[in-house]
Amino acid sequence: TIKSNYDSGNSAWLGFDHFEEIMTFGKYIGNIHIKDRLLHGTTVPLGTGNADFEKFFGALKTIGYRGSIIIQAARGEDGKEAETVAKYIKFVRGYINRYL
Repeated sequence: TIKSNYDSGNSAWLGFDHFEEIMTFGKYIGNIHIKDRLLHGTTVPLGTGNADFEKFFGALKTIGYRGSIIIQAARGEDGKEAETVAKYIKFVRGYINRYL
């Protein structure tokens, strides 16, 4: 079976609607990359860009998504990698607990 990867940041970068995209090709999604980006801009820390995580996780709930979720977020400050990763895990886990 061939599946696709859905990248929340790339869709936000292009200005696409997460709900519409996931509803359109949700059955083909094999895994998720959680990322946040500015519209036509760079990768930024989760929750600070144009990714609409409410719509995103709402759509995942609607399609009954149970696949993998990979955090592919902006790098933090050098030497503080553990704190950055912990912050991102907490961010994503909050949405998972509410929606999935």
